[in-house]
Amino acid sequence: MTDINKELVKKFWTQFISKRIEGYENIYKGKNLPVKPSIERKINSQGINPEFTIHINLNKSSVDVTLVVYEKGRDEEENIKIINYLEKNSHEIQEKITDKIVWENKSGNDRKVVRISNQGLHYEKQSDWNEINNWCIKNSYLLKKFAEEVLLSYNG
Repeated sequence: MTDINKELVKKFWTQFISKRIEGYENIYKGKNLPVKPSIERKINSQGINPEFTIHINLNKSSVDVTLVVYEKGRDEEENIKIINYLEKNSHEIQEKITDKIVWENKSGNDRKVVRISNQGLHYEKQSDWNEINNWCIKNSYLLKKFAEEVLLSYNG
């Protein structure tokens, strides 16, 4: 990443962290300013086990919001059970998120993910920032809410 892009990433996150949209919590509010093109929020809500993480990744040709099921020390089999449980109960989130949801449950990789991508958004185009803010805040919030609701009834 060039210095110009690092500065642009810093400028994007600076304005993003304080953004609000009506009806959706910005789960990244108050986070330290990242210097890379990704930000994450670990979710360890009261009564919810296992923990999970929500990430935003700014790519040159897309923006992704990703829910990561991974906990250091938890084996791959348990992560697979958790991601399968989320996917089995995904009808609610599928109705609320219009972008394609990809469920990645790759063998040999402890990290299991649910990814939503928007191929039409480019962080390098500052004219897209308002739309990126809205899309990221809304989808991060919806993924967090969905995972919290579903995992409340997860018994492993």
